[in-house]
Amino acid sequence: MKLVQSGNDAKLNFSLSGYQEMLQRFIDADYEFVNYETVKSNCKHVINRHDIDFSIDYALQISKIEKKLEIKSIYFLLIRSEFYNIFSKKSIDLIAEILENGHDIGLHFDMSLYGNDISNIDDYVANECQILTNLTGKEVNVVSFHRPIDTLLGMSDNVGGKIHTYQPRFFDDIGYCSDSRGEWKYGNPFQHDSFSNSLAIQLLTHPIWWLLNQGSPKNKLDFFLTERFKFLKKEMHSNSSIY
Repeated sequence: MKLVQSGNDAKLNFSLSGYQEMLQRFIDADYEFVNYETVKSNCKHVINRHDIDFSIDYALQISKIEKKLEIKSIYFLLIRSEFYNIFSKKSIDLIAEILENGHDIGLHFDMSLYGNDISNIDDYVANECQILTNLTGKEVNVVSFHRPIDTLLGMSDNVGGKIHTYQPRFFDDIGYCSDSRGEWKYGNPFQHDSFSNSLAIQLLTHPIWWLLNQGSPKNKLDFFLTERFKFLKKEMHSNSSIY
């Protein structure tokens, strides 16, 4: 995995317009948006991946931009999260709309919920994939790890019979860029050797960093929590006559 370290990200603004401009730049450079099954390391291919850590609402807004640009992406959802409930009617409707926009759904798997003991990871992953498949009616074929422990990074084997996003062919053999924590830790995608050499890239983004315009990543998280509290307060009022 060759990366160019640079702190100059001024030309890649973390906003909805900045996100659209980033995708358009890939399009203008004749990159093709592909999936994990069809990516070729020596081609102008980009896998557009989203790990949904906080909000399916934000994911839907991103998916609409991609639909407009005729781009197909994959959205990885957590089965168990304190921030959203995939089984609520609202979430089911949001997921259905993301699928209707032409995108795929994958499993965002949190190993820490199982004590970080990977001896039974195949069973855990297979079970969660089946739950997500039953919910969406679409076969789940790819897994991404939430806050992956070191033993999972670069693991070549499938998990639960599914490919995962940190296998060497997706993590080492092609370029890898991530906006984790709201910044490009090793420089933005267009500062990457793979882009400079017209080679494949796996691009990981998290919708929350692009949807909110509250400045720093921490301020964006604070705003999200404030809005989440307003939503829960409204739900409390709707469900309890004493509130």
